[in-house]
Amino acid sequence: MSVRRIQNFFEEKRKEWYSDDADLWDEVIYDHEDVAIHNKEERRKYVKECLGQMRDASDTIDELMGEYSTVTGYLADIEEFERLPDSELKHLREVCRGVDNLTEEQEDYENRECRMSDEEYYNMKAREDEVEEGINKIDEAENHRVLIKKDLKRLDNEKSAYRYRQRELMNEQANLKGMVYIVLGALGVCFAILFFLQFGLKFDAKIGFLVAAIAGAAALVFAFVRYNNGSRELSGINRGLNRLIQLKNTVKIRYVNNTALLDYLYVKYKVKDSKQLRAMWNRYKEEKEERLRYNRTKAELDGTKKNLARELSKYNLKYPERWLNQTKAIIDSREMVEVRHELISRRHALRKQIDYNKEIAANAKDEVMDIARNYPEYASEIKELIEGYEKI
Repeated sequence: MSVRRIQNFFEEKRKEWYSDDADLWDEVIYDHEDVAIHNKEERRKYVKECLGQMRDASDTIDELMGEYSTVTGYLADIEEFERLPDSELKHLREVCRGVDNLTEEQEDYENRECRMSDEEYYNMKAREDEVEEGINKIDEAENHRVLIKKDLKRLDNEKSAYRYRQRELMNEQANLKGMVYIVLGALGVCFAILFFLQFGLKFDAKIGFLVAAIAGAAALVFAFVRYNNGSRELSGINRGLNRLIQLKNTVKIRYVNNTALLDYLYVKYKVKDSKQLRAMWNRYKEEKEERLRYNRTKAELDGTKKNLARELSKYNLKYPERWLNQTKAIIDSREMVEVRHELISRRHALRKQIDYNKEIAANAKDEVMDIARNYPEYASEIKELIEGYEKI
């Protein structure tokens, strides 16, 4: 036998075993032929099961009858609406339209995209009287911080320029010192040569001595003047650097205080800058207006519903409170037709379920009575079980 044939065999058996079960699930069959009636325990158990089914069916019927009565009352209310004079129906529909319009406004608010969370809203509400002042303070502090940063940057640039000039002057003075040593060395060499020419070779070197002395003196005077000027300028630069350092320290203190103030304000208002606080404040004002409008609408809706309830109480309605939320059906006859159709369908389904449970209760009762008739020797025992069931 192939695998395919084996699968087909088991599939046919499965269908054979389960095909009719679903069709029989709603059918209750009473048959005591297979029950050991003469066995006291089995007999009592079977009778109690039948009585229990009667009780369950009865409880279900009571529950269904309550719903059935309610649905029937709704249908009676629809008939009452249909009997109303045109003038009264017109007035009732106007009141219902008021309820409908206010309900739509309320639903629009509830379904809108929320601008603010409750936490944000109540945080702003707690500081409502000081938010605008807070915005101004943060704006002022942020603008001040920009100016402070500009001052710090300018001071840093000035300091860099001073440092650059300081290095230039120090290099120049070092070069001037070197120049003096070179000039002195050169003069020494020149004088040595001139002395050799004057006294060794008996040349007349007076002019040479004069020229060398004048040239050396000029170079030394030049170096001395430049070095002196450089020293004065260097002193001025050092004083300027000290002044810049003091100014920068003062500006740094202002910067630290400014930063601390901003951090405090950011924490206080739970924002990261004035732009965010201003946007949140604008959202809060819109949110506040919408919530006020919602509360007004809610109060107006409650009043209009009370008015509608008073109007409905004038008529012979079974369930007037139900129609407070069925205003569209009162306004539009086509809606009312759909409501009627839905109620009739519900009542039909309830009637069917009630009849089914009545049948279950009747069949269970017949089964118990049938056992009592067929086995009279157990009739008193069955009667006792029935009396016990009726007391529950």
